[in-house]
Amino acid sequence: MSKNDDEIREDLAKIEKKIENAIDSLGEYDNDIVQYIAEIVSSVCNVDIQRMLSNDRMLPVVHARWLYWYAYRSLTKHTYGRISEDTSQRCTKKYTEAGVGIGINKMSAMIDQDPVWRKRWGVVKRVVKLINEEEEGETFNSTITIQVPKELRDKITFKIQEV
Repeated sequence: MSKNDDEIREDLAKIEKKIENAIDSLGEYDNDIVQYIAEIVSSVCNVDIQRMLSNDRMLPVVHARWLYWYAYRSLTKHTYGRISEDTSQRCTKKYTEAGVGIGINKMSAMIDQDPVWRKRWGVVKRVVKLINEEEEGETFNSTITIQVPKELRDKITFKIQEV
């Protein structure tokens, strides 16, 4: 038995609602990851996360914000416009697409030229890489080699703690 137009409309509305709910839940997941990246960047740069996502113009805060945008772009591959919208929703300042692009480009140059920023990006990049691997369902193994003199081998206990 075939459905009439009203029944088809109801079915389509149900499907659209399911898609809308799925997109909303994915958006929340993305926001959690982006928030986590913001926390990592603020920690690595030693600036308050609220200041980093505000209109604070202190140079260390601005540089941290640029690194945050750089990491955000690396993680999500979103456009400068999308990053500016998302960042503007998190703070009182409205960032422009051009401003985000300039900040990302300046951070890229800083990472290339300055070992401090290269090291900071290295820390953040490892976190971004782990998030990307986790999303793709990949697993990873880490091996740590510790050299212990033979006479101490039986006297040392190692505890492995997952974090």
